[in-house]
Amino acid sequence: MKKSLCFTTSVLLMLAFILTGCGAVLEEAAKLSEYEAGDDRIPSITSVVGEREVTGVESSVKNGIVSKQYTYVSNSVYDDLLAYVSALMEDGWLVTKDIDLKVVPGSGELGKKSSEEGQIVLLSFAYEDSKYTINITKGKGTIE
Repeated sequence: MKKSLCFTTSVLLMLAFILTGCGAVLEEAAKLSEYEAGDDRIPSITSVVGEREVTGVESSVKNGIVSKQYTYVSNSVYDDLLAYVSALMEDGWLVTKDIDLKVVPGSGELGKKSSEEGQIVLLSFAYEDSKYTINITKGKGTIE
């Protein structure tokens, strides 16, 4: 009985530490001023529209392609994405997939030449009524 109680307590403590760490990652992501993709720095959506609640952060590397994904909750999805896309386009980003923010759910994509030779950075997004996901991908390619 004593061993079982110690084991259960240990598992609960580990779970609490893990969940606390996840909360810190999401809180930190909500305050990012830029996303990083290797040597490239991309203004974050929160740097344009202000802090938003982040409900998910994922990173992966597959076949040499680096990808980071952030999921946000917002009461102003249309306004957030319109402001963000406009700011990126003013900074030289090109639309690589048609964007119609009036269609819900929807998605879009912008791209820019990377600071690293022979690489491009793509910023794609998908959205619904009250949330959106921003995905940063960097890999080999060109953009014109």
